Amino acid sequence: MASEHDDLNISDLSVVQFINCFSLLVVAGSLSTSYFFAQLYSGSLSLSFYWLLGSTVWIIYSLDHILDGLKLREKAVSVRHYVHYKYRNILVPSLIALTVFNALIAYFFLSESMLKAGLILGLCVVVYFVIIHLLKRHLQWGKELFVSVVVCAGMVVLPGLSGNFGFDLSSITIVLCMVFINFTNLILFSYFDFESDTENGLASAATAWGKERTKSLALHTMASAFFLYLIWTFMVTSPVKLTTSVIFLLMFNVLLIMYVQEERFAEDERYRFWGDFIFLIPGFVWYFLENKPFF
Repeated sequence: MASEHDDLNISDLSVVQFINCFSLLVVAGSLSTSYFFAQLYSGSLSLSFYWLLGSTVWIIYSLDHILDGLKLREKAVSVRHYVHYKYRNILVPSLIALTVFNALIAYFFLSESMLKAGLILGLCVVVYFVIIHLLKRHLQWGKELFVSVVVCAGMVVLPGLSGNFGFDLSSITIVLCMVFINFTNLILFSYFDFESDTENGLASAATAWGKERTKSLALHTMASAFFLYLIWTFMVTSPVKLTTSVIFLLMFNVLLIMYVQEERFAEDERYRFWGDFIFLIPGFVWYFLENKPFF
């Protein structure tokens, strides 16, 4: 069957399409958010950590798109799946080489505790790929929740462990808040992708629950995140509470606007651009309000 993307090349992509297709905002957002949480917990992250986090996020997202693209081949409705399938012969060797290089960087430059934590996260990612792509299982909204927890561990817990992060009520509350923000974001993506996922036979929260139930779930998870944020706000005494509050409120506002103005954000996959954009907010707001260097 011919695809509507048969003649599509990377050079044909718009700037937003290119950014969305290759998950560039996800990579930048992971660096920005990890920087914020390292600063929040008075941690210190090396350049090697930022490199490993950003490049590993890109590897994971790219591999996920390639595996989905291999299932769909020329019938892929999504631009990112089609492009990753079309250029798989270039992308796969690049991912393998980058993975080997990152393994060497991690071994020689990460501390023992950070290396162990990274290996545990890596094992979780392997479990994800086995369940989703090898066993082809999807337990309702389990995929989105699992990814939310792993992403939060990489962007929040790991940077915090380089400082004074502890598993107390304050830290647990803010970590759960970030998990729910991630989860809301992915649920909204699933909602917006419902038609293309249905046409391609891809499993997601929306294809399992239906569009209306998924949209309702997004609202409830967003409300849960905001409730946890309020608990943290009234519970924590901190000299940087104002800055942190501005960060979380901006993230909530972007998600809420996406939820309310769905028709506008459905055009040209704007939802994916702005959904990934929220993870740029923490680091940049911290930098401008606290006037602290990135490195």
